[in-house]
Amino acid sequence: SLGIAFLAYASASIAWAPIWQQAIWDLWLTYVLAGCFLLGATHDPRKLWLGMALALGVSDVIALFQRLGYHPLFASDSWYQGGNFVNPDMFGETAALVSIALISSRMWWPLLFTLPPIYFTQSRTVYVAYTMVLGYALWDRWRWHAVVPCLLVVLTTGYFVTSRYPDSIQERIAIWGDTTDGLTFAGRGAGSFFMLYPEFARRTDTMRTRPEDPHNEFLNLAFEYGLGAIPVLALLALAFTGGGPERYILVAFLTIAFFSFPSRIPTEGLVGLVALGRLCRPGSVPRPKFLDWGPIRAVWPPRLGRGVGSLEPIRAHALRLYRAGAR
Repeated sequence: SLGIAFLAYASASIAWAPIWQQAIWDLWLTYVLAGCFLLGATHDPRKLWLGMALALGVSDVIALFQRLGYHPLFASDSWYQGGNFVNPDMFGETAALVSIALISSRMWWPLLFTLPPIYFTQSRTVYVAYTMVLGYALWDRWRWHAVVPCLLVVLTTGYFVTSRYPDSIQERIAIWGDTTDGLTFAGRGAGSFFMLYPEFARRTDTMRTRPEDPHNEFLNLAFEYGLGAIPVLALLALAFTGGGPERYILVAFLTIAFFSFPSRIPTEGLVGLVALGRLCRPGSVPRPKFLDWGPIRAVWPPRLGRGVGSLEPIRAHALRLYRAGAR
């Protein structure tokens, strides 16, 4: 499958990674995310969404005290409401993903715990994520009739974010430019960005700041794996061919991934990869139409045509091992 192909290439990239210890650490995180993908592909995630919403309620209480100027856990100013996440962006992004997951699952009352972080954190990434989900929902419902409303919503949010946070946006653009200068066809290996970024830093001063991530998951994949990241992009494209409500979660996750690094934040990576696995579960991804073209159908293995990204062989093998152990 596409996921296995990417994991194989990422594992092989240890051979040319600058620091193999860092490569192993990053690969470990990648395999954990693969486990989250399998969880979503084999289980109904609604109980997970509910549990995460209740856990976010604890951060809401802490953030409320922080908003009132009382900081029982972390010393901070009154505008820094991160709850037990400490970082307000992580708090807001996680709450946004869980909120969209709850709405997609038609679970309404837990939103009482996941919507307050919009006010507490005032995260620009959260505003953009909600905007993109709203735009996608309008397009999904009305198609070309929704073009004008979609543009108005996107332009309004874009103006608000760029006018309020100009310095941060310029810094990200500079990091993206430096990262682009370091791209190669094969990639520079797992975990290579942090080690190699100063070599290509022409637009930023690494004596003042040393980014651990390019603040863009797509650029990070391209920098570290080059063309080896294509299976991931293909998997994302296939996920949108189905009709599952988790598409809205994935839209929010990919929007955040364009400006941040959600796969490296446990709560965000969990939600995003579970949603992706849910969209790619057996039977949810339709057979690609190009496989019905005569010349391709003549040479394409029939088994591959029946289940793109199917987990049936893995589940069957696990079941055989379980039954053997039970005996």
